[in-house]
Amino acid sequence: MTKPTVSARECASLLLRTIPDVMRRLAGVIRQQRPAREDSLHMGQIHVMASLSSRPSSLHELAATHHVTPSTMSRAVDVLVQRGWVNRADDPSDRRQIILELTSEGQVACTAFRELAQEAMARILDELSAEERGRLYRGLEVLDALPPQKDAGASAAGADKTRRRTAGRARRRSEGVPPSARKRPA
Repeated sequence: MTKPTVSARECASLLLRTIPDVMRRLAGVIRQQRPAREDSLHMGQIHVMASLSSRPSSLHELAATHHVTPSTMSRAVDVLVQRGWVNRADDPSDRRQIILELTSEGQVACTAFRELAQEAMARILDELSAEERGRLYRGLEVLDALPPQKDAGASAAGADKTRRRTAGRARRRSEGVPPSARKRPA
């Protein structure tokens, strides 16, 4: 017996209902594994660290990527900077811009959070039968294979400009150019 065809809209509805529930369960399992402390991070800050683990970004790019205001993103980044996990660096080609990047301690923390989240999600998925996990995995493979869509809130040209600036800064560092010599004259 074949199942009736499901529309894209029905799939979207189910997915949008399901994701927040799954994320709440994931956060709950993580809290159980890592008791809440006064200095613990919230999921948004962990997502910021994950974004920065792939490449440095400006505050405005991060805010656009995470669909928050720059002031909200700035508060999240402040906590990460205070912990020594994110570094703010002047952009040598545009003194008005600050580039955010993970420190080596931030990379270690980000890896630890990823492992914790993966373990927590595995605990949740252990509730499914092997057949259900297989079906879920195949469905996720389909979603994962979709081509990436450019974020409407982030400018592709702006992201490209930041990539060029970041590459230039890394090159100057490797050449031993001190930070004070990287700034453009006023």
